[in-house]
Amino acid sequence: MFDHHTGHQPSWDALKSAYLWLARKMDMPRPDFTYLDGLAREQAKAAK
Repeated sequence: MFDHHTGHQPSWDALKSAYLWLARKMDMPRPDFTYLDGLAREQAKAAK
């Protein structure tokens, strides 16, 4: 993702929807949300 430092951060639910949409459009496997949820938790901890 591109971080443009303008304060806009999509919600995790919005990102999940975008990942699903991209996977369908690009004919790719469904994202591993268990793994991605773990990454999101790690990033949230690091941001504190």
